[in-house]
Amino acid sequence: MDVFETPPGALRIGMAHGSAAAFGTSGDAQVPISPTRDKAARLDYLALGDWHGRTRISDRIYYSGTPEPDRFKDNEPGQTLAVTISAAGAKPDVRTHRTALFQWLDRAMTLESAADLAVLSQELERLGAPSTPVMLQLRLAGRVMLSEHGAITEAAHDIGALAKHFSLDQSQLQFHTDVDALDSAFSGSLRVVADRLVASQVMATPEAQRIATRALQTLSRLARSAAP
Repeated sequence: MDVFETPPGALRIGMAHGSAAAFGTSGDAQVPISPTRDKAARLDYLALGDWHGRTRISDRIYYSGTPEPDRFKDNEPGQTLAVTISAAGAKPDVRTHRTALFQWLDRAMTLESAADLAVLSQELERLGAPSTPVMLQLRLAGRVMLSEHGAITEAAHDIGALAKHFSLDQSQLQFHTDVDALDSAFSGSLRVVADRLVASQVMATPEAQRIATRALQTLSRLARSAAP
C-alpha cells in the first residue's frame, strides 16, 4: 500500500493480522507490523488483529480485540470498535462498544473472616449472575481462625454456584488458632498432627508452609465431616 495510488479524497483503510507491539509471547515477532505503518502507507486507519484485547497503537492504529474474552486477563477484551472518518486525512473518531456476554473475573482477596467474601457475592449479583454468565477465578490469602475454615468453604461454595466456571486457590490462606479451638476440633492423634501443621505454617519454608496449610484445611474438613 506504500506505492498504491488512490483517487483524491478516497479513504485509505488497512487491515492486517500481526504484532505492532511486543505482547510477551513467543510468536510476537512472526508477523511484525511497524507502529508507524499508517504514515508509510498514508493510511487513514489501520485495523489490526492478533492481540485479544482492545489496544491503541496510535490515533490511526488500533486492535479491536475479540468480541468475547477468552481468558482471565484484564486487557479490555469483549469489545468492538466503531470508527468514523469524516474525510481523507481527518483524525478517526474511535468509539468502543461492549459485545461480550461472558464476564471473566480474576479476584485475589486477603481475608480476615468468612464475612469478607460477601463483597464478592454482591459483585457477582450486580453483574447479573447467574443469569449473566460469569467465569470466576478466586485466590484467597490472609491468616484467619481455623474455626472460620468451614464458613469460608461454605461461602466460597455459594459464590461458585453463581458462576458458570469457578476455580478456587486457598494455598496462600493460613490459619491461627488457640488451645481451646484445637481441643474442640481435634482429639487424639489428630490433635498431635494439627499441632505440627499449625507450627509448620510459621516455622517452615514457604513451600512447606503452603503444604501444611493445605493439609490443615483437609484435616479440618475431615474432622468436621466425621463429627457426630
